[in-house]
Amino acid sequence: DLPAYARALRVFVPFSLAEATLRVTPVLALDDTATVTLKFGTGLSYEPLSVRRVWSTGTTPGLDIHAYTV
Repeated sequence: DLPAYARALRVFVPFSLAEATLRVTPVLALDDTATVTLKFGTGLSYEPLSVRRVWSTGTTPGLDIHAYTV
């Protein structure tokens, strides 16, 4: 769980990975078990999705994830 909800995410996928997945719970989800799996290619990506939880299960290890909060 994030202490402050993220308004967007910045995700860096190392060049050693061809692609990566990130499992999150959006702010507007009905409950804490509702998830969305995002897919990213190698490099830096920005995801303008408000999230309240980032899951370790279902997320590719080795990602650098930064949350933008207000």
